[in-house]
Formats: sequence, C-alpha cells, structure tokens
Amino acid sequence: FRKDYFRQLHYVNLILLLMTFMVSITGFLSGRGYNVSFIIPYVVLPIMLRLFTDSRLAMYVNIVTVLIISFFAFNSQLFIVLHIPAALVACISLYQMNKRIQIFRTSVYIFVFYLLMYSGYMFWQSATFALKPDVVLQFAISSVLLLLAYPLIYVVEKAFGFVSDVSLLELTDGNNELLRELSDKAPGTFQHSMQVANLGQEVAYKIGGNALLVRAGALYHDIGKIVNPMFFTENQSGGVN
Repeated sequence: FRKDYFRQLHYVNLILLLMTFMVSITGFLSGRGYNVSFIIPYVVLPIMLRLFTDSRLAMYVNIVTVLIISFFAFNSQLFIVLHIPAALVACISLYQMNKRIQIFRTSVYIFVFYLLMYSGYMFWQSATFALKPDVVLQFAISSVLLLLAYPLIYVVEKAFGFVSDVSLLELTDGNNELLRELSDKAPGTFQHSMQVANLGQEVAYKIGGNALLVRAGALYHDIGKIVNPMFFTENQSGGVN
C-alpha cells in the first residue's frame, strides 16, 4: 500500500535494519534469561520511521515488530498491550520534530504512559494496582534510553541519505555559512529569497505541506547568483547595468 517507499531501497533497508535489530537484541537477551520487555526502548523504531516516513507506516511496522518480539517476552499479552499503544503516543508527540526538547518530552510521556498502562493491566488481572519499584525503574531506564534517538537521527540521515526536520532547521539558520555568503555577495538576491521563503512557508502552512522544506528550498533557490551577483537586477544599485 506504500509503493512510494517500497520502490526506494534505502527506505526498505531502514525498515528491515530496525526490525532486525530490535528482534535480534530481544532474542539474544531473552535466550540468556533476561526479562528485557520493559527496558529496551522499543519506541525508537516508530520514532525513527515517523521522522523519515509517516505515522501510518511507522505504526504498521511497529505492530509487526512487536508481534514478532512478543514470542520472546515473558508476558506476551502485557508486552503487546504496552508497546503497541506506546508507539502511537510517540508518533503523536513527535508529529514534527524541530526542537530537541521534543525528544525529552516524548520520553516523559512514554514513561507516564507505561506506568498508567501497567497499573491498569495489573488492576484488570488482580484488582490491585501492583506497581513494583523494580518495574518503575525498568520503565525509567527505557525512557532514558529513548533519548538516544536524537543522536541516532544524524547517523541514520548520513547512512541512508534522508533529510529530517532537524537538518532543515540547520539549513534555514541565518548563521549558515552559505546563506551568510549570499547575504554578503548578493544582498538583493538574499532579500528576495527571504521574501519568497516567508511567502512559501505561509502557503505550506495553509495547505498542510512541509513548511520547513519549502522554506529551505526558497532560501537556496537562487544560490547560484553568488557567482556573478551584478548580472541580476536586484543586486544592481545605480552602478553599471
């Protein structure tokens, strides 16, 4: 159903790599008697896919992965109840990740969600809110490990050739070396590009497009004019035309 991603090998490779890693590390640790159902940050998978694809594909891959991993879990039912909805929480909270605080906020949301879901599950099973300290500690460790998703974004971008919202923010930063060169060598073109970027961004917001991508494209659409700025009228200020 998502042929646009299926036809591009780097998307398929990313999906298979994430799934294989999660299943392999769970199988390896479970085979040695460790109960890692609550410690491994499984929501990293839907987060990474949400950033580079979309929520629908991220949720579907997460469901398939969780169902496979549930065979290794000590309590398969609890594992599924916890980790499939947790992915939905992660995807919603990271709808557009353009600030570092969003990863931290998501880890807090996931931690609270785990506690609520686990308490509800235990109440459903035994009519008591049996929230053991060791379980809370495991959920806390998982939530802290989730913060590793932020540096992983850069690694995945470089390895698979993706562009995240974080990279687009860096490209649109006025202190970017190339934009400063454009401002210095072709100030008229720079002002024109800024105007186009502002207009394009507002249009993208109105129609539900990727405003950051539009802004980045607009800022650099005339970047080649820095080679011969005076060949273009916006950079001519009363001198030779």
